[in-house]
Amino acid sequence: MQCLVQNIYRSRMHGRNFQRHPQSALLQHTNRLIQSQVTKCDCLVIGGGIAGASVSYQLQKLHGLNVVVLEKENSPGYHATGKAFGIFAESNARTLETKLLTSLSRPFFQSPDEECVDDYIRENFPEGVLTQTGLLAVSSPPHYPFLYEHFGPTEGMKFKENIHVLPQADICNYAPFLQHEELAKCAIWEPQAANFNTGLVYEHFLIGGNHVGVRYFFNQSALEVTKANSGNWEVLTYNAETNSIDRFEAGMIVNSCGQWADETAKKAGITPIDLVTHKRNVIVFTYSDKRAVKAKKASSKPYRLPFQHEQVEEEEEEKVTPWLGWVSEENAQIFHSQFQGNNGIFLYDRLVEKLDEDDEHHHADVDEMEICIHKINSYTHLKVDKVASKTAGIKCSVQQDRNMVVGPSVDDASFIWLAALSGHGIQCSPAYSELCSYLAVNKELPAKFTDIGMDVRRLLPSRLQNAGSEQKAMY
Repeated sequence: MQCLVQNIYRSRMHGRNFQRHPQSALLQHTNRLIQSQVTKCDCLVIGGGIAGASVSYQLQKLHGLNVVVLEKENSPGYHATGKAFGIFAESNARTLETKLLTSLSRPFFQSPDEECVDDYIRENFPEGVLTQTGLLAVSSPPHYPFLYEHFGPTEGMKFKENIHVLPQADICNYAPFLQHEELAKCAIWEPQAANFNTGLVYEHFLIGGNHVGVRYFFNQSALEVTKANSGNWEVLTYNAETNSIDRFEAGMIVNSCGQWADETAKKAGITPIDLVTHKRNVIVFTYSDKRAVKAKKASSKPYRLPFQHEQVEEEEEEKVTPWLGWVSEENAQIFHSQFQGNNGIFLYDRLVEKLDEDDEHHHADVDEMEICIHKINSYTHLKVDKVASKTAGIKCSVQQDRNMVVGPSVDDASFIWLAALSGHGIQCSPAYSELCSYLAVNKELPAKFTDIGMDVRRLLPSRLQNAGSEQKAMY
């Protein structure tokens, strides 16, 4: 089954009826625990989402380690990775380090490793991971400094950014449905931003892992994580498929459990990093152009948004309008939306003080939908007709600086953190997984990380020891 993991992911149904056994049933299986065979490996990766899939591939391919991945669900991509949705853009990064990791990840998305591609992908996804759209970030006049701070170009970068300041006169060339009189005199434009096939990225790493020999074990919930006298880690797991205990032993553990990373660390006796969780929502809506009411009445065909001063010619193939970035300085939040044809999406995150068991499956609140409608009504010529919502999973960050946490724990160098990905887990996966693999085996980093100006110290867990919490997470 492990060698067909990508096919499991492809065929996974949205409705799941499997029954989990209560952990109290473990008391019935003492004999199985005593007799169970130990699965040994060099590195045990706990968590099979995008972080676990990518770093396991890198560890096995680049460093020749024998890697095992444990995933508590019965198929890949059930939680945040499977619900991920968004845009690939350097200006979408919230920290300098994330921006650098995004830039370093682009080459992989444009030309994945040969091991990460199979005939199915070649036949069905010839266009690849990225489809260029551009990203236009706008604001009201008072909020432009906040917009520039979080979307604008960064001073002193060692590579050429594709992020530009756009005068108001050019804004409507890219998004003619905007009410330019309500906007700041400048906007931020990133022409190389792209639609992002997040599921395909995940599939690339699953395929790559299979090709290089990574072993995947599903239905595995880590119960105990202890350090043996031998110096190896011993992990007891509950196998929900067989209702039994399984045992694993490894010299190194990579903690890539997403929202459960702190919980896993505590089981191993490692100091947690105090993750902050956010719920991600996708609000879907239909709309009409207030200026096109007469045109719509006169024609039986739907009105299409014009693109960059082009005439609307119904015979031509519909062109893609750019993603839009919005800011709200009052509550320090950022939103993204895209408009195509007569359909739109609006991405919105909010802080979750206490994560409910089923919070991943809840829809957006009414007030969140009101924010979406308010932005569209205030800054565009569009009228929202219908609104619906769905969840895009949970994202996690650390409150101090919103940077990822990558590298060996201060408590034990054989316990490797790969957590707090802050909603950029897929966007930066090729770069952070390679970086993490070198930090895990304590080898010198490839020159591309230092040449681009990466300060790895800002990603290491050790930075959190004495860090203050003056800078709060943006969203």
